Amino acid sequence: MELFGSNSSDEQLTGVRILRQFAVNEWYSGETLEKIIINVPVVERSVEMLK
Repeated sequence: MELFGSNSSDEQLTGVRILRQFAVNEWYSGETLEKIIINVPVVERSVEMLK
């Protein structure tokens, strides 16, 4: 999740790709999504990236 805080768009994209892989994996999806949801800066950055 540290990659979300990066100023580099390449690192941010890498972070998103890694989180996506965990989020869609049956074994890790629940825990990953819980960690994302409770981490306000990650949610804010994710929304910002979607704009």
